[in-house]
Amino acid sequence: MPKGIRKSGIKPTPPSRSGCVVSDEIRKKISETMKARGINKGELNPCFGKKHTHKWKERQSKFNKENKIFPPIHNGEKCHNWKGEFVSYSGLHYWVRRKLGKAKKCSVCGKEGRGREMHWANKDHKYRRNTNDFIELCAKCHTKYDKDNNLR
Repeated sequence: MPKGIRKSGIKPTPPSRSGCVVSDEIRKKISETMKARGINKGELNPCFGKKHTHKWKERQSKFNKENKIFPPIHNGEKCHNWKGEFVSYSGLHYWVRRKLGKAKKCSVCGKEGRGREMHWANKDHKYRRNTNDFIELCAKCHTKYDKDNNLR
């Protein structure tokens, strides 16, 4: 009879995996045994240092495309955490920065800058996911724009 198979056909679960409380002494013995065996650790692992060949990657890619196996998409509307129009102020500005990039040149005075000097300003302060609703402004023009339009 092959190793690990009992007459019932099911290998009994060791007490450390069955949800039973295991004493510290038993834990220590298990730990020492695993360390002594060194099974599948570092250089003893049969896959240690091996890489997939280009041919294998192409074959796997072809198989995945034929069987429509694609990695899950976790961004945009398909993300489980998508808030749509109920996004926060900072979340919306992060979205705008990803879509339009960093603001570089003021559309009013033409000043060029970076970092905190340049802003993506919301035109009507309704904060919708519409890239056309944002303009590049320097900090000075942004403040002036909001005051002139009674937005602040």
